[in-house]
Amino acid sequence: MSSYSDANYHRSMIFQNQIRMNYIQTLNPKPQNFLLNLNRRRIICLILILLIIYLKLLIEAWKMLNEISSKDEYLHQQWLFEQEKIVNQKKNLQEFLNNLKSSSNESTKPCKKCFDSISKFYSKAIVNIYEKNQNIKEEYNRIVLPLQYLSSLLCLINNFLIQIIFKKCWKFSFLSNILLILCLCIYAELFLPNEPNISYTLFIAWSIVIFTIYLLTKVFSTLLIIEHYQLMNLQNNNQ
Repeated sequence: MSSYSDANYHRSMIFQNQIRMNYIQTLNPKPQNFLLNLNRRRIICLILILLIIYLKLLIEAWKMLNEISSKDEYLHQQWLFEQEKIVNQKKNLQEFLNNLKSSSNESTKPCKKCFDSISKFYSKAIVNIYEKNQNIKEEYNRIVLPLQYLSSLLCLINNFLIQIIFKKCWKFSFLSNILLILCLCIYAELFLPNEPNISYTLFIAWSIVIFTIYLLTKVFSTLLIIEHYQLMNLQNNNQ
């Protein structure tokens, strides 16, 4: 009678384990197979490691977002001041070139040719120097570059996490890569106006933070379900 009860018990355990495995396989996205073979201690360690890493990164991102948001109006006013200064410098340069040209017209012909060739080259060069060496751009880069670097790092870590936790998760991978591409475009100042604008960096940084939090909820819920499955197996084996 005891052997019959043991056989029924083992069949019941096998059936329950199969139900749990089927439930895990219905998760969307599906976890990697190697996670199902990890013991509880390793799964808990993995959760704690991810929690520490992401908590540090997200806290740092939150501090940068608050700091940069407070400097948006200041940078805009500084940019307007720099633009006004550049316009005045261009005006003074043009007046100087016009006066020099009128003086050269009264001079000998070789002198006039010499001036024309020099003025065309140097007038463009000097204007370009004025436009490229704005103090506001240097300050803008000093403020936003750390956040752009951190946003790119978050995207790369998210991509790695997606690959090791989930199986064929195209949706998460696609979104993470799109955010990374947009972040790199903003860093390279592609398709952006010349005016320094914090809004683009803030928008993409907030998008990456929100996506990261959503991804972490999926990762932690998946790992906790697997951990619960391992706990049930351990309890059944002890019985």
